[in-house]
Amino acid sequence: MGKHAHQLEEVRQLAVQLPTETCLRLAETIAQVPVGDWLAARTRLQTSITHLPTQLLVAAVLEVWSNSGPELTPQRFADALELAAKCFEQERTAQRVELSWTGPGQVAQSLRRTDQALHQVIEAAKHSLIVVSFAVHRDAAIEAAMLAAIKRGVKIIFIAESKEESAGKISFDGIKTLGKELAEQTSFYVWPRERRLKDDKGRFGTLHIKCAVADTTSLFISSANLTGSAMKLNMELGVLVQGGQLPARVQLIFSELIKDGTLIART
Repeated sequence: MGKHAHQLEEVRQLAVQLPTETCLRLAETIAQVPVGDWLAARTRLQTSITHLPTQLLVAAVLEVWSNSGPELTPQRFADALELAAKCFEQERTAQRVELSWTGPGQVAQSLRRTDQALHQVIEAAKHSLIVVSFAVHRDAAIEAAMLAAIKRGVKIIFIAESKEESAGKISFDGIKTLGKELAEQTSFYVWPRERRLKDDKGRFGTLHIKCAVADTTSLFISSANLTGSAMKLNMELGVLVQGGQLPARVQLIFSELIKDGTLIART
């Protein structure tokens, strides 16, 4: 371990505990302090950060740093803090992937359950939530999670297969099974038959996707339809993606399909 490893670890912990913007603002402020003038650094700290607990936290790290030798200057502290903050922000936003599972098998029981993964995406939503499913059937727990999301200001878009548009490929319109309160506060979209791809025999495609995407940060793709059986009884496998570029790319796909009329609103 290097001579000043303890001081660097203190800076890293600071970056972990404080918002990235606060760390970068603090680093910019401390970088302007003359070499060795740690009193000025603490004074600037008090003017740049008004939150007392944060002031005390940063002051403690500055104290450790200032007592560690003349080579550890305010500029080096600023450089170390900026680097730590940017590295941790990259770590925070990096893509994380987990498997989800419904069904038997001892090994598989260590995986996140399908309903847990879906609930996590719903609960992560702050602004928008897109839910897509071939079959839909009312599930009280999922409905409650969606209503809670609506109450905190989340706009929900539901995209599902339609009995009418699919010409009977699905036996009922699952959207009609949802509770009245949820139905009244949710936007519903279907894939009209005239916009569906067809083969040379005139057979047309099916809306067979099962996924949910919250904002541009969380994505769940699964074999499971939005039904109680899929969540609890069937054998289903899925992938939960947090961070990275994939949630934003999936959200963009559906936004474009709505914009160009491939998916149309249904009242």
